[in-house]
Amino acid sequence: IMILAIMAGPCVASAGDTGFLDRSVAVDGVSYRYQVYVPLDYTPDKSWPVALFLHGSGERGEDGIVQTQAGIGDAIRADRKRFPMIVVMPQARPNTRWSGAMAAQALKALEESIAEFHGDRQRLYLTGMSMGGQGVWLLAAANPGKFAALAPVCGFLRLENDDDVIDPAQDRALIAKFPELLEPDPAAAFARRIGKTPVWIFHGAADDLVL
Repeated sequence: IMILAIMAGPCVASAGDTGFLDRSVAVDGVSYRYQVYVPLDYTPDKSWPVALFLHGSGERGEDGIVQTQAGIGDAIRADRKRFPMIVVMPQARPNTRWSGAMAAQALKALEESIAEFHGDRQRLYLTGMSMGGQGVWLLAAANPGKFAALAPVCGFLRLENDDDVIDPAQDRALIAKFPELLEPDPAAAFARRIGKTPVWIFHGAADDLVL
């Protein structure tokens, strides 16, 4: 039995595997840990909607766990019945944002989760908060039409709101990919890139960090 389990390879869900599951993905030879939430009533006999959640700056790291302890992870634990879907939760490394390699590993984690858990490509959703809200705009603009809907929470686009990444090379790479970020109103330019994808934006009036 042990030999058969090894031959089956990693990242293959067993019957009854539900809840928060540990997974990892490799991009350009670098391994990134992520988590996938699988509903209690999961069955591979039908297609499932899939949500990709991008965490905020406070959950960056390499443990593959802390990103489940804020935002959608907390909401799932509070009431799992509200989330009849597969939820993919990648983790960005310290001093990064959801662009470049971090965007690539998030999208690959999404693709592997779709394959493993019979995800429905017509029902892919993208959400995130704060730095992850920025990531929603960036990933959606770079992949127009991929997601059925977007739900950024306290997100931002203006680089002056993003002051906790201290690597100037990252800023240069980000601007090279998204020159619209230098416009006085980047939101309008990003809306044009995203196209007709529905967006539900959340932001609190008491937020004094992202204005």
